[in-house]
Amino acid sequence: MPLKRPLEDWDQVQRTVYDPAGPSLSFIVTDNGMWTEQLISLVPVLPPPESGKLDKWELRVLDALVDQINREPIPDQTQWNPPVEDDSIGRFLNLTNGATTYQLLSEGGRGGLIRADDALDTLEIAALDVFLHYLEEKYGRYSGDAIMG
Repeated sequence: MPLKRPLEDWDQVQRTVYDPAGPSLSFIVTDNGMWTEQLISLVPVLPPPESGKLDKWELRVLDALVDQINREPIPDQTQWNPPVEDDSIGRFLNLTNGATTYQLLSEGGRGGLIRADDALDTLEIAALDVFLHYLEEKYGRYSGDAIMG
């Protein structure tokens, strides 16, 4: 059985690690394989963003992950999970399709929200989050782990 084609083309994905007590990090990849990493909420001086291009195989994997998410409409409802630990650091995962940006994942001290209506949606979003974290660690100068630790 052939795979369903994606309902929408994607423009960018963004993974943000937010720390209200310190610097936060945003890692963005566009559909042409260009990535940008920037520190946010550093006062008074923000360093310039870092940028570059993914390897071809990384863009193919990323494109396949996002296309899998886009093979069905992104649900309006979200599933809530209680907090796992007492931690104020938050993580957000956004997907932009054309003029619409979807917050696929939001996790923090109050629990987590995931835009999923079944276990497969949850798995697809988790896979995208893990792969973006891998890219952030590989390419990013300001890795989330370095900031938090």
